[in-house]
Amino acid sequence: MSLPELHLSKPGIHLPSVRVDNAEIIRRVRAEFKGSDDEFATIASAIEHVFGLCKTQVRYLEPEKTPGIIAD
Repeated sequence: MSLPELHLSKPGIHLPSVRVDNAEIIRRVRAEFKGSDDEFATIASAIEHVFGLCKTQVRYLEPEKTPGIIAD
């Protein structure tokens, strides 16, 4: 039994155009958070811990899509 030829190519990537740093992510989360500063301190610490595990300073966010509209 023979197998068909297989051709591999280098994968491509697409990074969204919205680039923000870790501090901006925490700022955005704080802006949406409805609790106290003390409660938020725990949340911010957890987010910073995850960012530390990732060892990156930049996040790429998909642009917001309008509900009901399908984007390519």
